[in-house]
Amino acid sequence: MTNPTDLTPRAPRPGRSGVRRWLPALVAVAVVITVVALVWNLLSGSLFFYDADEAVARRAELGDDRFTLQGAPIGCSIVEGFEGDAPVVAFTVSW
Repeated sequence: MTNPTDLTPRAPRPGRSGVRRWLPALVAVAVVITVVALVWNLLSGSLFFYDADEAVARRAELGDDRFTLQGAPIGCSIVEGFEGDAPVVAFTVSW
């Protein structure tokens, strides 16, 4: 036990290593990068489901956005081809 009235100088503490000082900063940067990547991936990976009539009505608004037509095609009813210059997907939807 030390004497509280002892005023002799103590030996200096060893300096902190550089790794200990930078480790919390590196962990914080890694967490920020992970959160940003996760949010970006979730926002850019959205896939919307539209009925065929709604997709046709929103054609100009949708542009090149990804979406899926709701419903299930009936076998042998899918027709692939072109009508003028616009590609066409034609099929019968049943529920």
